Amino acid sequence: MNPIVSVIIPTYNREQFLPKAINSVLNQSFKDFELIILDDGSNDNTKELINKYDDKRIHYHYIDHLGNISSIRNLALELSRGEYIAFLDSDDLWLKDKLAIQIAILRQNQNSFVLTDFTIYNSNSNVNLKALSESNFGKKEPYYESNAFWLLINNEKSYYPSTLIFPKYFLQTIKGFDESLKESGMEFIGRMSLHFKLFFLPERTTIIRKHESNYSKQSHKENFKEKHLLIEKGFKKRILTKKQYDQAILKHHFAYITIPQITLSAMLEGIKDCFVVCSSLSNYFELVKSIAIGVKNKIFNKGLKH
Repeated sequence: MNPIVSVIIPTYNREQFLPKAINSVLNQSFKDFELIILDDGSNDNTKELINKYDDKRIHYHYIDHLGNISSIRNLALELSRGEYIAFLDSDDLWLKDKLAIQIAILRQNQNSFVLTDFTIYNSNSNVNLKALSESNFGKKEPYYESNAFWLLINNEKSYYPSTLIFPKYFLQTIKGFDESLKESGMEFIGRMSLHFKLFFLPERTTIIRKHESNYSKQSHKENFKEKHLLIEKGFKKRILTKKQYDQAILKHHFAYITIPQITLSAMLEGIKDCFVVCSSLSNYFELVKSIAIGVKNKIFNKGLKH
């Protein structure tokens, strides 16, 4: 018999984080799941660590190193047997009722997926999952996020794959992750919102642990490419009007070339791309003015790295 949920954990050299992530899945109050751990060629003690677990729900798969989290997640999706799919990064944690409460929402709302709120901790912080679980759940109701796509492309809301759960049949429509992007979690969620209803639960069901080697730490250029693809897809699906598309593209390019960490060479390259991509926009002259102001502020107020 197939499980109700397939939980997917991609990992690479995460022996210091992985045990707590696995335990947070095994300790779920909802028990009918399989746990697929896809190891992207780890050369630490990941395999030995997982072999210590005596739980038939755990399925460990080792592959040669790809270095592309989108490809790894897609491979895991092919292995999954559950009715629903949930992701957990190997450095994140779930509170114990995370799956139970999401499954209840999904069963009450057809053709929908669920994302939740989260808490961000430094990886060195001591996280008391039991205390958080006891104080957190049952106080807030999920709601239909009708403008999820717009919120996402405008950076007005953050969604993490570790909080996501969705019916597997969605993949017949949206396929998998975009492998032209090393980390396409945002694009995947945004694309899903173009076809299906998002119910957002404002409960902090997930702990996102931040550290220097997070999968989710994309380069600014990779993040720019992912967001740009998403905006283009929204326009093609007619979710965005021409005016909204112009506004989103303008805001996105301007945000990229004025980020505090950008180097002078990257900024000049970004400005060049900006003019090429945005030359057909109705607010082209507004773009020129915005760039001039942004460059002035960067040079005279904050300075630039070379």
